[in-house]
Amino acid sequence: TSPTSGTVTVVHTSNFGCTSQNTLNVTINPIPTPQISGPTSVCQNAIHTYSTPGLPGHVYNWSVAGGNIIRSGQGTPNVTVEWSLPGSYDLSVNETNTYGCDVTNTISVTVNELPDATIMASGPTTFCQGGDVTLTAPLGFDSYVWSTGETARSIVVRTTGTYWVKVTDENGCSNNSDTITVNVFPNSL
Repeated sequence: TSPTSGTVTVVHTSNFGCTSQNTLNVTINPIPTPQISGPTSVCQNAIHTYSTPGLPGHVYNWSVAGGNIIRSGQGTPNVTVEWSLPGSYDLSVNETNTYGCDVTNTISVTVNELPDATIMASGPTTFCQGGDVTLTAPLGFDSYVWSTGETARSIVVRTTGTYWVKVTDENGCSNNSDTITVNVFPNSL
């Protein structure tokens, strides 16, 4: 928007009834209205872009607290943030327009911790051909995807290999578990 100009007339009346009048030209410059768009619930270590409507000649100063990193876009209407640490953080943008007026807007972003999963084995992970071991991920995740492609919470292993599971929690955050190596030896003749 553009400035609004006009005049203001001030009339002063003294205690004795004398009046004087002054007319001033006044310009009211508009203030910016930065509105931040982008996700407010993210996973730890995720990289997301946030934006505010950009206007020619405006300057944008972004800030984020808590060890999270602005990777690119400082000074522009679009910024990319790497969310390194779980918790709740403020993301702010200060927009300064061509008239020197500035306004800051802030949103709160929740950074959800990555899920942690440790695989449990039902028995020894080294055994002779014909045996097996059941590998089980912890309860409480929305989905499980094993290195074998299986999607159950537990899998039965009968072959040598390294196994891991990718778990996804209720926030949509995913992480790989530790790995377990299974060794299957051939039977002697």
